Amino acid sequence: MDDIHGVNFSSGADQDNDPMGLPQTPINAEHGTAVAGIAGAATDNQVGIAGAAWNAHLMHVNASCAGEEKDGHLCFAYEGILYAAANGADIINTSWSSYFAGGAGLKHLDQTLELATDMGALVVVSAGNAAANDEFYRVYPARHSRVLSVGATEKDGRRLAWFSNYGKLINVYAPGVDLVATGLNDGYKTQRGTSFAAPLVAGVAALVKTRFPNLSPDALREHIRLTSENMDEDNPLLAGQLGRGLVNALAAGQAPELPAVRVRRWSWSDDDGNRRMDPGNVVKISATLINYLANSRQLSAKILDVSDSSIVEMMQSEVMVGQLISGDSANVAFTFRVADDAPEYFRVRFVLQIEDGAFVDEPEMFLLGLQRPFERDFEALRALYRALDGDN
Repeated sequence: MDDIHGVNFSSGADQDNDPMGLPQTPINAEHGTAVAGIAGAATDNQVGIAGAAWNAHLMHVNASCAGEEKDGHLCFAYEGILYAAANGADIINTSWSSYFAGGAGLKHLDQTLELATDMGALVVVSAGNAAANDEFYRVYPARHSRVLSVGATEKDGRRLAWFSNYGKLINVYAPGVDLVATGLNDGYKTQRGTSFAAPLVAGVAALVKTRFPNLSPDALREHIRLTSENMDEDNPLLAGQLGRGLVNALAAGQAPELPAVRVRRWSWSDDDGNRRMDPGNVVKISATLINYLANSRQLSAKILDVSDSSIVEMMQSEVMVGQLISGDSANVAFTFRVADDAPEYFRVRFVLQIEDGAFVDEPEMFLLGLQRPFERDFEALRALYRALDGDN
């Protein structure tokens, strides 16, 4: 009933915000209880476990579905994010993810995550447990550029957990195997998954926010990301595919020293203006870069084709920006030419590489589809329709 204590969407009762939910949905209750304990269980009390942020205030948001047949599913996921942000949450942990095909609904998800971040909340999300490269799948909310996405490592060390998703678009990693967590009925239980790596990082975010309360959600995300430890040596087969690496709470608790340059918005255009990347077209990518942390001195921005293809020929791949003060933005443009023999269907992936002296970061990816004209498809379908006298 008091918003600081959260909400239970699944119960449908505005007078009862019991976070345990309904008796017929024990999976949701167990999952949420474990996540809450890993993030914020009290410490120095000789009981149970210690959460990453032991003095954090927890707002529970039960976004699950009603009904036994939907135990383990969410019906109010993005409503829950907005509820938490609107009621003053500094950190929102979402230990869930889903594959999203796209369409109009994707715009709604993007707007939800943008709005929650603009209202002052850092959204920390689990990257998923499919052992898949997130660059090739639209995993939400982990794929959104303004969240802090978290993969899982083994319990000790920096080896990637066998189930964890990975890829350049996952920001950081944390232990996610055999973690002792709070359980139901005053018990404790070991848990495994990126669902339980995420609240460790959410707890670290709460610690950093406590020490640096004026950090915006974007700056907070970037500071945690940039102070993480490289994991390539421990995962040689995935070198360069593990974001910034293992989260480091001690380093994140120090004052920011590195610039954090990200893309705030971007668009593309082609030289003949038909909004298709046809063979022979020159394509221009225009982007606005913003620096969330320390001032840069000799900033350069470069795009690298990581598609392993000869479909594009880079024409202008690097831009010298120079000094970029914290909070300021700069407009940059890159151009490439589509090969004359480009196939009808193709996707190109560009990584944005930021350099400032010895500092190197690859914080963003541009995904572009080389599109074939639809006229032939349309004519073929029209011919089929006529041949069948309109019988579908």
